[in-house]
Amino acid sequence: MIGKIRSSPQRREIFEKQCNKYNIEHKNLILDVETRWNSTLAMLRRALEYKKPLLATAKLIKSLRRIDLDNESMWSKVEKMIGLLKPFEAATHVLSQGHSPTLSDTETVYQYLFNHLEAYTETTEKKLLSTRSRTQSSNQVENWLRIAATAGWEKLKKYYQSSEELVYIVATGILLI
Repeated sequence: MIGKIRSSPQRREIFEKQCNKYNIEHKNLILDVETRWNSTLAMLRRALEYKKPLLATAKLIKSLRRIDLDNESMWSKVEKMIGLLKPFEAATHVLSQGHSPTLSDTETVYQYLFNHLEAYTETTEKKLLSTRSRTQSSNQVENWLRIAATAGWEKLKKYYQSSEELVYIVATGILLI
């Protein structure tokens, strides 16, 4: 939906008018870009910040009406995904410092992220098992989040394994000549 709004000057204008209607300072919506770190987090934060104008815009634009933005389950997913992604933003900031070397911090950052993803996975699994009385949509949110956390853990593990040898060599001060 954000892509559809951004891709049309008319839709951007409607969105801006809705921002004004809700007395919210207009900012451009952010697209997530596969090659840009933390862009998904930035996109979700901006969408949540502009929830009311987005809902109103979707109601005014025929091609966006089929997207059920009024569904609280969807906004719950957005909030939970923001929580899942926040530590990755923090890790990026730690490892992107320009004033000091950060390679020695990678092991700690990896462990922090692994622990975070593991905790998310365990927490959502416990919620799924312990809440038989919950609505199906709530369980779908939890299951979707568990799947996302597990996928993130697998991807992180892949990167960790490829960097493990280099980190060990640098951390122990061994130089290969």
